[in-house]
Amino acid sequence: MLSALFAVFKDAYLKRNYTLYIILVIFPIGLSFGIERLFSYDKPQHLAVGVVVEESSQLADRILKGIDADPSLYIAKHCQNIAECGSAMRAGEIYGVVILPAELERRALRHEAPAISVYTNAQSMLTSKLIANEMRSVVGTQAAILEPRNLPDPLTAEMHLIGNPTMTYETFLGIGLVAAFFHVCSMIFGAYIFSYPIREKCVTRWIECAKDSTVIAVLGRYIPAVLIYWVEMLIMMGFARRNLPPMESMDYTVFALGCLGMIAVCVAAGAAFVGITGQMQLSTGSAAVAGGPAFAFCGQTFPLFAMPVAVRGFSYLLPITHFMQLQSALLIGHVGIDRALGSLQLLGGANAFWLLLAIATLAWRLKRYVKKEKEQCEA
Repeated sequence: MLSALFAVFKDAYLKRNYTLYIILVIFPIGLSFGIERLFSYDKPQHLAVGVVVEESSQLADRILKGIDADPSLYIAKHCQNIAECGSAMRAGEIYGVVILPAELERRALRHEAPAISVYTNAQSMLTSKLIANEMRSVVGTQAAILEPRNLPDPLTAEMHLIGNPTMTYETFLGIGLVAAFFHVCSMIFGAYIFSYPIREKCVTRWIECAKDSTVIAVLGRYIPAVLIYWVEMLIMMGFARRNLPPMESMDYTVFALGCLGMIAVCVAAGAAFVGITGQMQLSTGSAAVAGGPAFAFCGQTFPLFAMPVAVRGFSYLLPITHFMQLQSALLIGHVGIDRALGSLQLLGGANAFWLLLAIATLAWRLKRYVKKEKEQCEA
């Protein structure tokens, strides 16, 4: 049995197939590293804004210096009027416009609360929100200088964040996207590695290497893919989580098994798509459609309980949903181990279902292709 498994592995993986190596190694590691680097910063830096100064004053100068001193903003254009800055925004030269109105300082000293207008493009919600928040900070600083009396508010709200020691959402978004890349890559690779012999019309050789056993034929391609992706995912998730507190040994074991479970389900699902469709184009396309948008439905960006029932049902079919719930449970410490184990059990059940479905459908599908290849050889 071991010799047959190795023969299938050698026939599938130890050959000059650059597409296989790109999907198996370069895509998941390269994309994961890129997205982790992208979200490693707390927030974007040096967002270009334009300013319209309708009247020069000491207060206006201090506000302009405050904008330049803010690491997230910099003044890229001084405009004569709002129309000029509007043209620059439409051209993509700036992301926002700040208007310092006439008589700004005089009205501020008279406590008339003059408005400093900030225009942003709401089509880019992150950029728009960031510019608005930074401008509130700049204006609030100057307001405190003008009115130094720190009058206490009658009521205050004290916020306590749990499970986010870095206090940045970008860190967790980056970790989730790393998992999402492995989710879609492993599912597409599962479809590719099992449909490749069908496209190349070498199913007979595949079955002969497996000594006419469909189970060995499937496992010989399935197990190496799962193990390789699992090791890659552990390395990249460890890199993405390096700034988070270390987990206990039991928690890390459950987390590692969760990574293994998600990868195993995805590869098995890709194999099942091949058994159902029988074609590389349809199976890889199905894997991309199922695995690609999964991150939007896994509960990382939008709560599961707030989704429509049909969408929620679809989200629970996705392995990344259960992996993200497992990871979320472990982020609050060892107290979340029970909920994490529940998610791990669901991944194990899903893996058994998809693997059995893949073996059953491929057993029927491969017999047909072996018969077809023999008929073509005889003809």
